[in-house]
Amino acid sequence: MEATSQKKYITCKPWQLVLWPAHATTSSFFFILSMFMSYIATGGYGIAVATAGVIATGTRLFDGVIDPFVALFTDKINCRFGRVRVLIVLGRGIQALSCVAMYYWGIALGGGAVLYTLIYLTSSAARFPPSPRTRATPC
Repeated sequence: MEATSQKKYITCKPWQLVLWPAHATTSSFFFILSMFMSYIATGGYGIAVATAGVIATGTRLFDGVIDPFVALFTDKINCRFGRVRVLIVLGRGIQALSCVAMYYWGIALGGGAVLYTLIYLTSSAARFPPSPRTRATPC
């Protein structure tokens, strides 16, 4: 009796192999942009550095409060494209709009601390927490 063991490989489409590292790259890109938000707060919005720090701390607290509710929302999503893909596109779209609003539109409008805080909260809320049931592989 011969035992044949065949290895089962996960096969990915080429577009999946390209877009999954692009997702990680955009995460790094938005993180780098968020490092410059204190400079934008002082130079573009006229907010003191200490006030920008308080806004950033408050935003992190808000993010900690809202994350469980966002996780409940993400667990209920069932789409033919998959849960992770839909949330990645939605989250990256919101983050891209909030970055454009932070770096261009908000400064052009002459926004102050309130506009800066609203845009910063929107950017923070767009980082969807991963669900324990979602798969972290591209295929």
